[in-house]
Amino acid sequence: MDTRKHLFVCLLWVVLTGYAVVATSETETQIDQFLVALEGEWVGRAEVTPIGPRSYNIHFKPNPQGLVEGSTGTSTVHYWKFYREQDRLVIRFLSTFANNRKPIFLDAVKWDDQGIFFQARDPALLTLKVSFPTEVLSIDVLHWNQPHVSIRLTKVQ
Repeated sequence: MDTRKHLFVCLLWVVLTGYAVVATSETETQIDQFLVALEGEWVGRAEVTPIGPRSYNIHFKPNPQGLVEGSTGTSTVHYWKFYREQDRLVIRFLSTFANNRKPIFLDAVKWDDQGIFFQARDPALLTLKVSFPTEVLSIDVLHWNQPHVSIRLTKVQ
């Protein structure tokens, strides 16, 4: 490879690498902002569920491993863990319905002004749209590509 081509390839690598660092930094900032905004006590309802509306109060708190986690429920418990895995936001969700003990992992696949869209690693199984939390947190769940649960929570001040 001649010197000019080598220089061009090196310059292109620097430009692309620099862009990737900026993109990762912005993504990390978005993830950090989301996780901090999620922390706290939330009260509200699962307005739509297969068995009708239910109270759905949850307290999200950080743990020493860097996860923001919370749980809700009595007979069936939902465990939510939000965390960063490398440069992406992930949810580890476990519902104990029917004695289930196998969590579902969902990756953030899209961020926009509507919220954050998560897909299970088997996308048909579970898809979520989570609003970026301010005073209200909305979680809409599709199960097998059908509307399943709609949760609306308000942050306790």
